Amino acid sequence: MHLKKILTITASILLMLNVTQAQEKSPKATSTSAGFFDIVIPFVECVEHNDDGTMVAHFGYVNTSFFTFTIDIGSGAFGISNRFSGTGVSADEGQPTTFYPGTHHNVAEVTFGNGNGRGVVNWHLYWSVAQAHWKHSEVCEPVQENPTEKVTPVLECVDHNDDGTFTAHYGYYNANDVEVDIPVSEDNKFNGLDAQDGGQPETFLSGRVHDAFTVDFSGQNITWILTGPDDNTRTATASDNPDQSCEPIDNDADDDGIDDEDDAYPEDSTMAYDNYWPGQDEYGSLAYEDNWPGKGDYDFNDIVVDYTFHTMTDANNKINKMEATFILKASGAYFHNAFGFEITGIPPDAVVDVEGTQVDELFNINANGTESGQEWATIIVFDDAFDHFEDPGEGIGVNTEPDAPYMEPATFDVTIYFRNDDDTFPEGGPVDYGSFNESSFNPFIVANQDRGKEIHLPGYPPTNKVNEGLLGSGQDDSNPAEDRYYKTNNHLPWAINIYNEFDYPEENVRIYNAHLKFVPWAESGGEEFSDWYEDKPGYRNDENIYQPPE
Repeated sequence: MHLKKILTITASILLMLNVTQAQEKSPKATSTSAGFFDIVIPFVECVEHNDDGTMVAHFGYVNTSFFTFTIDIGSGAFGISNRFSGTGVSADEGQPTTFYPGTHHNVAEVTFGNGNGRGVVNWHLYWSVAQAHWKHSEVCEPVQENPTEKVTPVLECVDHNDDGTFTAHYGYYNANDVEVDIPVSEDNKFNGLDAQDGGQPETFLSGRVHDAFTVDFSGQNITWILTGPDDNTRTATASDNPDQSCEPIDNDADDDGIDDEDDAYPEDSTMAYDNYWPGQDEYGSLAYEDNWPGKGDYDFNDIVVDYTFHTMTDANNKINKMEATFILKASGAYFHNAFGFEITGIPPDAVVDVEGTQVDELFNINANGTESGQEWATIIVFDDAFDHFEDPGEGIGVNTEPDAPYMEPATFDVTIYFRNDDDTFPEGGPVDYGSFNESSFNPFIVANQDRGKEIHLPGYPPTNKVNEGLLGSGQDDSNPAEDRYYKTNNHLPWAINIYNEFDYPEENVRIYNAHLKFVPWAESGGEEFSDWYEDKPGYRNDENIYQPPE
């Protein structure tokens, strides 16, 4: 197989990168994916939680090119940054300003948070952002004290020079979490050269380092021999074999920097990747109790909606458009309820247009399809569930009583565009796909045509339109000062989100009489019975669960 490398055309632009290499980030990386212009990409290693309620985020980076870059602290020209933002941090947190080729771990440690165990910190590096999150980032494991893992030599490719000589490009992979020193010796040497020393490194940084050095040779085989801390010897041999030659990418029909074989849209430079959430051909389920701030009948069938997202991104992983499908399955309520979602962190002016929503007079909608007066992009999918079901003629609501006629669910196909027709982005864009995740998807209902009566998932804040006087009233124990929302004093919610199809209770059956592990799950803050909704022995009372006709 030919190894590939993109050569620079002008040193001022410095677009020398290998997209395949850019995607070989740390498995813990949570930054946006690499694209054609994302040359230096930060990622989150893990987060430590301190006893005082603060946290320490550990960051690394990937330099996908073969150059060493200097990026000063702050925001520079052309949008290139090297700064931190977030809860309790400053722009300068002692991060490096010199960025070597390859993957480098634990290069910056940043203390963040406001003392209550929550907060986020973002490293804005080059044109990418990596976010450490108090809840969603991986918790750090104990630091490795002594290296015991392998160090592997890697032949990147071989240049065939005009004078008949050859230049081998070598990198390496250090599987340890710390640097490893291997002096030039029997454990670190070349065969096939006049001396053991071919210019190879003696200090090996953690992770995958690309194109660490080059070696000129005449065409006869040369071999780098390396023995790592695991006491195993590994080799990488360069030769005049054409299969090892460094060749430019020549199978990119739309010139977006992504090989056609890896490009989901090989003839469209505005799209390259398909992204699915919760998964391809998979749906999550949302269920709501609409009597907040009172508990009401607590049957969680007042609005039941399944959802799935298909997001198309370009070579830089910037969102082109997002296709969302929502299936309204039940409305077991007297109230006429609306449903929508906020994408926290994405401003409304990052959206070009929204298609497929069903909204009349209750909501004020901007020309681009987002709700007006909101800090973040807010999409109202429908403003009255009963407008989209046929009247069953009996019973309460729709599809919650076994003796009432079953009505077909209503499907809403909503498309959100993030790119203009001329391939430019609007004022608030572009939007990285990494900005859309579990914590930024904030779905809610508006109960009984009262715009201020928003009901969200537990722990998720309301939008700008909520009636703040309802927070903390009735049986609700919300406290915005403590970042606590939509829970009773013993953690019971008014809305749930699961990544399975939800078997919801019949009308007027409290959810804990259908799903028997619901209360211990909620009261434990999700620590116990995280699978409470599954059909396991002792988990449910099937007689109290609504069964749609087959």
